[in-house]
Amino acid sequence: MRNLTGRLAAVFTAAIAVAMTSGGPAGAQEDTVTIEGLVWLDRNSNGVVDAPEPGLAKARGVRVYDATTKLHIKDVGTDENGRYKAEGLPNVPLAIYSHNADVYLSTTKSTFNPVNGGGTFDFGIRGAYLPVPCWVDSDGNRSYDGEPPPPGGCPLRITGGPGVDRPVDPPNAVANITHFADVPSGEYTVTAGTLFDQGLALIEPTKQNHVDWVTYTKKITVNVGQSEPWIEAGYFAAEGDMAYTARVEPAEDGYRIGDEVDVVVPITNKGDVPERAEFVLGEPFDEQAEKLSVSDNVESDGSNLYTLKDRLLPGATAEVRFKLRIKTAFSMVNVVGTHINELPDADFGNNVVKFPVRVDDGTTTQPTTPVETTTTTTAAPTTTTTTTAPAVVQVAGGSGLASTGAVPLPLLAIGGLLVGGGALTFLAARRRRRA
Repeated sequence: MRNLTGRLAAVFTAAIAVAMTSGGPAGAQEDTVTIEGLVWLDRNSNGVVDAPEPGLAKARGVRVYDATTKLHIKDVGTDENGRYKAEGLPNVPLAIYSHNADVYLSTTKSTFNPVNGGGTFDFGIRGAYLPVPCWVDSDGNRSYDGEPPPPGGCPLRITGGPGVDRPVDPPNAVANITHFADVPSGEYTVTAGTLFDQGLALIEPTKQNHVDWVTYTKKITVNVGQSEPWIEAGYFAAEGDMAYTARVEPAEDGYRIGDEVDVVVPITNKGDVPERAEFVLGEPFDEQAEKLSVSDNVESDGSNLYTLKDRLLPGATAEVRFKLRIKTAFSMVNVVGTHINELPDADFGNNVVKFPVRVDDGTTTQPTTPVETTTTTTAAPTTTTTTTAPAVVQVAGGSGLASTGAVPLPLLAIGGLLVGGGALTFLAARRRRRA
């Protein structure tokens, strides 16, 4: 009996030791729970997941808090199907919030609080629907009348808001017009692609919702359920024509090596659509003139090819200035506009400029202006012998005296009178000085 009692005591002691080593019974361990669900784009706002409505893929899902202490536990994102799952949550009352209610319109409950024991919780949200008519304006009225889109579709894109960057949605069975669907609230830029290779450009904006034909952008503010703007992007068959001239400042008849001058290139848009002009400063070459500066309205890859940074409105003129220091002689300023800017140029005849310039290379002696001076000198007496060749004069009447060098008597008499008069004048002047 004693042996049996001892054996039972030993078994009991061992069981206690095992229980203590293993951390105690399972019931003493902390419980955890799991929550999961779907975040979907409830486009018809009926609170039910309909077949064509997608999940919000790879985005924010839910935020989980301790409902009692208000402490944040974790944020959970969605997978490629819009589903989320959070495991290992503490088994305490939880508060589950939609992490999209700040930028989307909720079509179901946006908060479940409190939650005990985990479970499945779905959240329906709706974004803005932005119609974007995009067409070729064949009738020229700058208004959408159901015309077809450009060949290849509408090259529009929306960026901004909470990480949105995607192309326009094509027409479908639900929306028979190009559009941006499911756009969350935020500030955005809608950008229209250029179709210059098709000879198309954006129409001049006549409405507030037209995409700008200079920048090809439109800034919009989206507030789901309140502000869901309508945007229009109309294209038309455009014609480009850039005209170039040139001048040198300061304007001089000629210049010298070492002079600093401004070569000015005025560019006028004679086309019917805003364009960026592109041209080459062919002459003077870099070996002939050093470029000290270039106006900041152009950009270049370091070569002599220059492009206006901003598109030039029809009828407008922009001046590009080059400040140069002349290094060697050259004879002209040569500017050539490219045959294709953004559109093919309709008149290449006004794209080439040859402006003549004269630069002295230092080998030509320049005339100098004599300096006027006042000098007092005492001249030494000199004797000058002058031999004069007989003048040949044809005298009317043919007396023949001219052929011998003889002077007719009347002329001698006149000469004597002049000499005598001069002598009398000289003597009178001397007497006045003495007086």
